[in-house]
Amino acid sequence: MKRVLIALFVLLSFNGYGQNVLDNIEVVFGPSFEVDKRSVPTEFVGSDETGFYMVYSMGKKGFGDNYLYKFGYDLKPLINKDLSVLTGGQKTEADNVFMLKGQLYQINRLIGPNSAMVYLHKIDHETLEAGAGRQIAGMSDTERSASRSNLSVKFSLDSSKIAVVYTLPNKRKDFESFEANVFDSDFNKLWSQTFELPYENRLLDIQDYTLSNDGKLFITARRFYNTRRMKSEGEANYDYLLLSFLESGKIDSLNIQSEGKYLRSMRVDVSENGDVVSAGFYSENSSNGLGGAFYLRINGENGEVVSSSFKRFDIDFHTENMTENKVKRVKKRADQGKNVELPHYFIDEFIAKPDGGVQMIGEKRLEITTYISSGLITVPTTTYYYDDIVVVDIDSEGQIKWAKRVAKKQQTTDDGAVYSSYSASITDNSLAFVFNDHADNLDYDGVGKVARMSKNKSTVVMAATVNSKGEIEKKGLFRRGEAEIKIRPALSQQLNDKEMLLFGHNTVRNQRFVIIKFEQ
Repeated sequence: MKRVLIALFVLLSFNGYGQNVLDNIEVVFGPSFEVDKRSVPTEFVGSDETGFYMVYSMGKKGFGDNYLYKFGYDLKPLINKDLSVLTGGQKTEADNVFMLKGQLYQINRLIGPNSAMVYLHKIDHETLEAGAGRQIAGMSDTERSASRSNLSVKFSLDSSKIAVVYTLPNKRKDFESFEANVFDSDFNKLWSQTFELPYENRLLDIQDYTLSNDGKLFITARRFYNTRRMKSEGEANYDYLLLSFLESGKIDSLNIQSEGKYLRSMRVDVSENGDVVSAGFYSENSSNGLGGAFYLRINGENGEVVSSSFKRFDIDFHTENMTENKVKRVKKRADQGKNVELPHYFIDEFIAKPDGGVQMIGEKRLEITTYISSGLITVPTTTYYYDDIVVVDIDSEGQIKWAKRVAKKQQTTDDGAVYSSYSASITDNSLAFVFNDHADNLDYDGVGKVARMSKNKSTVVMAATVNSKGEIEKKGLFRRGEAEIKIRPALSQQLNDKEMLLFGHNTVRNQRFVIIKFEQ
């Protein structure tokens, strides 16, 4: 569902980084406020004429119980409410909170030893109280504890259909099973069906779901051969499947031919023209390398393959953001036929374009934990590496139009990487990324050493825009010391096509929002 903030913010602009408007970007600061408990925002839910709504999760890292917060357009909190409700005399937690056709909802599960019932609750916009729930799905007499079930809620592109999907818990060597319930936008059930896949639980990893406007469900999954190993006898020990599920109970399966490559991070979506598109990264050498992009487009009506391709990234992509000496070494290795692939990149966003093309956004991420023993005490240390953002644009025929890496280098220790990564703003014409960076990277042009994100008050909050041609521009927005808060990009949200809501705090309870306005 597209996030839309329907009211204008009337706030004082902040004269950050020397000027208020940096070419086409404006920085607007809201006031500081204090929350009741240690908690952070983890999801933007929606908005109406009275304010906007966010899910807050307890704890510095947001892994605790969930609360719903309502904010006014002065960016101050108005009211909050625990999202747990009593169902059948038992306290249940919210699995999903969303806004549909201007109404707030939450979905809760009542879990018994061998059963789980799914309830839908309307939420009052003023009090944030959840109304009496009605059961919309459920399972009973499961072979194993129903708490092992995974629940997913998916919306079609036009929000006219909603799928509530949950796995059916069973034994590792049993076939993977799940139940799909598809509703219209008023939550009238259109169809419900239980599906059993001809693959063992232990050998199948479901990667992604999507729902078409006509109510068809699609899944990408990774299937292992005989054992859960990424490699066997020097070859990839898995392939990918694109599965479609129909109201009749029919399952159509398409084996995505790997052509001897290691497919990874496969995603799926339905474009505006109804075609099903799936894409991801692949490697020629290992399960974590970044060597190229795979693309598959299927006619949404007859299921025929329209186009399919494997395309390697060129040497310029592999040598972006390197020193000149390192570029020479990498090109020499490439000329010798040696591996020059980039490791540890993951897809975060998968965008199906109206014509069937796609854009993929990802990031290099690596966590390494070491242990130091002294006598009877062992102390772990975890170092987090969050580096370049990768953007790949593929046309409807599977050709790579361009692939770019936005330079950043974020290395921290034992902090959960809470100030690392990035926030993305996605529009039809451009992409924008906001992240914490070092001031030395303000004029970085893609050649040379990338300075590591600093940890002091001179840290710069950077904006990088990528236009439809793959051209990158970077602008410093403000310094950490000027804002009096530390920005947490992964907890920030896109509000609409022109605005991003950044979240930051001084202490965990003392918080502040920042609006970044992108003029199109």
